[in-house]
Amino acid sequence: MKNRNYEIAKKTLFDADERRPLTLHDGRGTKLDFEQVFAMERGEELYCILRPLAIVEGLRPHAALVFSVDSEGVFRAVKEKQLSDEIFAEYYTALQEAEKKE
Repeated sequence: MKNRNYEIAKKTLFDADERRPLTLHDGRGTKLDFEQVFAMERGEELYCILRPLAIVEGLRPHAALVFSVDSEGVFRAVKEKQLSDEIFAEYYTALQEAEKKE
């Protein structure tokens, strides 16, 4: 069962007018601000692509990461390369569809 935090995360991710950075906490308690790039539902799962607004050690500048949102509304970085690649492919498809509509 999905809780209130999940519903808030979902509403925020799918609100086209929401432009404020998302602030997430890493495992060490450090706050990181992210810009939302893309969000999608896949079955019962919620995924998003977020780009850190600050330089993160080990990431190229302007790199983006795929996150899943669990039923508690907790964002978790997707570590499985295949799943991450699939979410990015969905993003690129959505971009192409949007360009066709313009």
